Amino acid sequence: MNGDSGRERALYLPDFCTSNTTLAIVLIVELTAFVLSLARQSEVDFWTDLVRTSLFLLWIGLAGSGLLCALRGPLSRATVAAASAAVLALITLLVATVSVCAYLIGRTRMVIDSGGAALFPQATLGFALRNVWIGLVVTGLALRYFYVAHEWRRSVELRAAARVHALQARIRPHFLFNSMNTIAALTRSNPARAEAAVQDLADLFRATLSDKRDTITLAEELEVTASSRAPRAAR
Repeated sequence: MNGDSGRERALYLPDFCTSNTTLAIVLIVELTAFVLSLARQSEVDFWTDLVRTSLFLLWIGLAGSGLLCALRGPLSRATVAAASAAVLALITLLVATVSVCAYLIGRTRMVIDSGGAALFPQATLGFALRNVWIGLVVTGLALRYFYVAHEWRRSVELRAAARVHALQARIRPHFLFNSMNTIAALTRSNPARAEAAVQDLADLFRATLSDKRDTITLAEELEVTASSRAPRAAR
C-alpha cells in the first residue's frame, strides 16, 4: 500500500505538455532574465545583456519543459523520490549541455569574425559549474513547491470527500426519501398530520446536522429519537 501511495504522489509534477504551462515558463524565464540583467554589472549594455540572458534561459526552460513532457509517463509511474531525483539529474545534464553549447558557439569562426565573442562565456568549466549549481537550487525549490501545492490540493479534496460522505451518512437518503413520500401522501388525506411530519422531520435533521459533540444529554437523545419515530409512525 505504501508503494502504491508513493507512486500516486509522484504525479505532483505539473503537466508540462499544456500551453498554459509553457506560457508560464516563458514568463518566468523572461522575468528572471530581466532581474538578472538589472542586478548584474556587465561589460555590455543592459539590452544586449538582457537578450543574451533571455536566450540562454529560454533554451534551458523550453528544452526542460519538452523533456519533462516527453517523460511524463515514466515519471508518473515512479515514486516521489525517484521522480524528483530523475528531474534533478535531467535538469543538471541539460544546464551543463546548454552551457557548453553556448561556450562552443562563442568559439566559432563566424562569431569571432563578427566581433561578438565577448558576448559568450570565456571559460567553459567555471561557467558550466556555476550554472549547474544555480539550476540545482532553483529546480529543488521548484520541486518542493510543486510537491507542497499538490499535497495541499490533495488534502483539500480528501477533506471535501470525507465531508460529503459524512453528510450522506448523517442525512440517511433512504429515510429522507421515504419520509418525503409519506408527507406527500398525507398532504392530500391529512394535511395537519403532514404539517406535523414536516416539522418533526425538520427537527430531526436540525439535530442530526448540527455540529457533533463527543457527548449529548439524555434529553437531547430522547428528542432526536422522538423526532425520528414520528415520520415512521406516519407511514
